[in-house]
Amino acid sequence: YKYSSQQSAQITAQIQGGTSVNPTSILAIAQSNLASADSAEPDYSNVVATYIAELSANYYLRFHVKSLLTNTMTISSDTHASICLLRPTA
Repeated sequence: YKYSSQQSAQITAQIQGGTSVNPTSILAIAQSNLASADSAEPDYSNVVATYIAELSANYYLRFHVKSLLTNTMTISSDTHASICLLRPTA
């Protein structure tokens, strides 16, 4: 998150999962606070949510990032999700 105001702000990352197309069960959540550095330059922060599990077929995952101050914070173009699928081999 990039923050361009002079006050602190909270950011949240969630991983949701379930068998519906829009799952609402929270599997992992992480929160961070971006403190104001009281300068004209933007401040940056990050948050990481991790979920490791064995999932059945047709299980949906949803990645969600939000800020409590959506009018002054923006998601960086470098934001990404890393997803790894492991399968047994014969």
